[in-house]
Amino acid sequence: MEYLYWYRRGITPIYNKVKEIRSEINNKVSVNLAGSIVDFHDGYFLTQPATYIPRKGKEEVKDTVAELNEYLYKSGKHEADNEIVDWFHSVGKADLFVRSVDDPEMPFEVSALDPRSAFVVRSTAPGNKPVYAGFIVVRDETLYVDVW
Repeated sequence: MEYLYWYRRGITPIYNKVKEIRSEINNKVSVNLAGSIVDFHDGYFLTQPATYIPRKGKEEVKDTVAELNEYLYKSGKHEADNEIVDWFHSVGKADLFVRSVDDPEMPFEVSALDPRSAFVVRSTAPGNKPVYAGFIVVRDETLYVDVW
């Protein structure tokens, strides 16, 4: 998590690096080109929130689709999408968690999982559908795994 703190700010703690093997080759480059590339791609994909629209000829579902878009807005899907895109461009993997809740105003919650601790197990059958997912948490030197 500490590395992510420095990475997000474009600061690399490279100047404190001590190289023990072949110390004569000690390159210290402080330009975060990877961060610039991630920021560029994030800006390209995250121009506006994703919304749903009905297909042509399906005007009878227009109100239902508008209600779904309102639920997505209230559930925080746009912020989760931003985190998903950022994680995907940073580490190449991103997981979205959707959970139903008992609230008529917002029937589900959406959040982005940290891909360093989340995993999805997929079937080996054609189509590779997800079988289950999990999230690993370490507290007080004890490993907990939430599986759903």
